[in-house]
Amino acid sequence: MIKVINNVLSLEDCFHLYSALISSNMWNLNRCSEGKNRGAFPGVTLIEKNEVIHNNQYWIGYLNCLFDRINQKLREQHNFLLDRRIFRIALNAQNDNHYTEFHVDTHKLNVFLEKTCGERDIKIIDDIISNVNLNVNKGITFIESDTQKYEADFFIDCTGFKRLLINKLGAKWISYKKYLKVNSAITFQTPDEENYNCWTLAKAMKFGWRFKIPVQGRHGNGYIFSDKYTTPEKAKLEIEKELGYKINIGKHIKFDPGRLDKVWIKNCVAIGLSANFVEPLEATSIGTSIQQSFLLMHNLNDPVGSVREQYNTQVKSIMENIRDFIYLHYLRWNQHNWFWKNYTYENAPLNIKKMIGLWKRRLPIDDDMKTSNYSLFWACNFIQVLNGLGFYDYNNSIKKQYNLIPTKTKNEIENYFKKINNILIYKKHKEIINERKNS
Repeated sequence: MIKVINNVLSLEDCFHLYSALISSNMWNLNRCSEGKNRGAFPGVTLIEKNEVIHNNQYWIGYLNCLFDRINQKLREQHNFLLDRRIFRIALNAQNDNHYTEFHVDTHKLNVFLEKTCGERDIKIIDDIISNVNLNVNKGITFIESDTQKYEADFFIDCTGFKRLLINKLGAKWISYKKYLKVNSAITFQTPDEENYNCWTLAKAMKFGWRFKIPVQGRHGNGYIFSDKYTTPEKAKLEIEKELGYKINIGKHIKFDPGRLDKVWIKNCVAIGLSANFVEPLEATSIGTSIQQSFLLMHNLNDPVGSVREQYNTQVKSIMENIRDFIYLHYLRWNQHNWFWKNYTYENAPLNIKKMIGLWKRRLPIDDDMKTSNYSLFWACNFIQVLNGLGFYDYNNSIKKQYNLIPTKTKNEIENYFKKINNILIYKKHKEIINERKNS
C-alpha cells in the first residue's frame, strides 16, 4: 500500500509507488529515452532477459494524462490535489534526481542571499551607474557612478529592463508581441487563508490571466493582461468583482515580451530581465536565468567569438522554446472576446504550426522540440498542456499508442489508479508547515 502522508512522499514511498507501476523484474531506467542528459522526465526501456523488448518515449505522457483525470475526481470528492511531482520523484529515484519546488518570500530571500554573499567574500556595492565606457575592440573597459569608477575584465548585465550595459554594445530587442499579446501586469496581496493549496493558481481572465501564490502569512497575486483591451483600473475592478472585496495595487508593470538578438557581446553577457522576458506564466524568467548561468559557466574559460556565437544561438533556442510553450496555454476553445481570439493554430509560431498536425496523430516526443539541451520544456510538458486543452482524440490514434504499452505494465498502471482513492492519507499543507516550524 502506498501512503501519501502530509502531501509528501518519502523515498521509500517512491520505490513502493514505482513497484506498483512497473514490474520490478522487467525494467531498466534511463535518464531519458535516448540516453541524453536532458528533459525533466526519463524515458522507459523495458528489458527482459537482458534484451530490449519495448522502448517507449510516450509512456510518461500517458501517466500524466491519467493522473490529470484522477486529480479531477480527487478535487471534486475531497477538495484535494495529489501533487504531480510524486511521479517525477518516483521515476527519477534510481538516478537520485529529485524534483522539488518552493514558493519563497522574496524579501527574506534577498536577506539570505546577502548573507550568503558575505560568507563567500562576495562584495556588494550599492551605487548608481551613470556611465559605461567602451573600447571598440574589447567592449566595456569600466563603468562609473558620480563618485566611483569600476574596472573589470568581464561584465554581466543584470540591470533588468534598463539593459544599461548590453544596450551600449548594440544589442537589439526582438519582440514576441506578434504571438504573445499580454504586456502589462498589476500585482496585489490578499490575506492569509485557512490552508495553503499545494498548487499555484493560474486562472484565465477576460483579457489575460491571474496568478495566486501562497506564502506564509499572505498570498501574492497578479493579473497579467493586454493594455490593448483593458486598463489597470478596469483590471482592478475585474479582480475585485471576482474576489468580492477591494484590493490595493502594489505595482503596475509594463513589458514587451521578447528577447535580445545577442545576449553576449564582446566582454558582456546579459542575464535575467536584461536578456529576455516573456511573462510570469511557468516562471520562465527564473528558469532562463539559471540555465544561462550554467551555460555561461561552461563557456567562460575561453570566450572567443565562436563561443559567443554558440552561446547566443543556444539562448535564442531556449527562448523560442518558451515562446512556443507559453503560446499553447492560450489556445482555448471558448474564445469569448477578441483578446482570446488572437490565439489560434493559424496564428501560432512556425514551430507549433509544423508540429500541431503531427501531434494530433501521436503524442509529442523530445525529438520534435529541436531545441537546446538547456531548454526548459520538453515533450512531457507539451503533452500535459495539450491534454488540459482537450487536444487529444483518445479513441483513435492516441489509443493506438497506448496499446503499445505491454499488457502487464498497463494492467498495473490501471489497477493503481483504481485503488488510489483508498490509499490517500494526508494533512493540510498549513498544518504540516506549522508542525515543522514548531518542531
